[in-house]
Amino acid sequence: MESERDGRAQTAACAPDLIIKNPALQSTGQKVLYGTITIAFWALWFYLWLPLIMLAGWGFGLHQFFDIMVVQRGLDSLREVLVFYLITIAVMGGALILWATYNWLRFSGKERRNAKQDEHSSPHVAKALGTRESVVLIWQNQKTLRVSHHPDGRISTVVVGAAAKHSATSASANVV
Repeated sequence: MESERDGRAQTAACAPDLIIKNPALQSTGQKVLYGTITIAFWALWFYLWLPLIMLAGWGFGLHQFFDIMVVQRGLDSLREVLVFYLITIAVMGGALILWATYNWLRFSGKERRNAKQDEHSSPHVAKALGTRESVVLIWQNQKTLRVSHHPDGRISTVVVGAAAKHSATSASANVV
């Protein structure tokens, strides 16, 4: 019993070196061999289940599929349709590639998303909205704002932060 425990302890001590725990230790030949054996046994497993699968398929009407596609030469019609589909996909893909290339040539190297810093500065925005700069700074540092407007288009209230997600009545700053 003591020697059995020692054997387990020795096995556990060298366990990190086992190939099964570290597949990177396998050579390419071993990986290919084990992969081939795995595929072969999966194929055998499928082959053993094939009669039952065929019986189920027959029960669900797959014999009609065989009759239409093989006996009545439906496969030829399918090939013709697939050729048409492949041509259509190629034309659409080519058009997409041409459009993307055109846009890349037109817009590459031109960064148009940069606005003038002056337009979005706190004093400029505060002046345009008729409020204090400190209020605008708070608004600019929030992820969420809920803005309500008067019928004439002016801002009436701004709900700031998490309150903007839940309630329009809390944490509002009036702008007149």
